[in-house]
Amino acid sequence: MSALGEYRTTGTIRQGAGPAVVALRARAVEWDLPVLEADGLMTVHLWGGEVSLGLSGAEARLVIRAPERRLVQVIRDALTEVLEAEGI
Repeated sequence: MSALGEYRTTGTIRQGAGPAVVALRARAVEWDLPVLEADGLMTVHLWGGEVSLGLSGAEARLVIRAPERRLVQVIRDALTEVLEAEGI
């Protein structure tokens, strides 16, 4: 297993997946973070970890991976803040 994948958390956005993608992409651009998009999956690399958001109809599956448990939580908190600011 790669160092990046040692710790992870997953979740599902049941409503607002499209706006979630738009909000995450906009924040990544604002923060000048690398964004990879392919086959319905968007991955943003930040602070030594990554957030992947995969669309499936109206839902989205989120995966946060990082080399430390603490960093997973920091990324999760930042993502929550971004999505709450958009009403998601």
